[in-house]
Amino acid sequence: MKAIAQQKVTRAEELRELARRSTGGKFLASSVQSQKYLKQAQALEKEAQRYQSVLGSL
Repeated sequence: MKAIAQQKVTRAEELRELARRSTGGKFLASSVQSQKYLKQAQALEKEAQRYQSVLGSL
């Protein structure tokens, strides 16, 4: 479980990096894609926190 939590944190960091980069497309489409990446990153971080809290309670 600890490895899974770490993978989720790593993937969240990758998604945040993608959100910061310019995709070279239209501004609005690029902004929407960035927001999507940020939402995915937040969801992954929440899952990782759940995994870590379960591990901490064992």
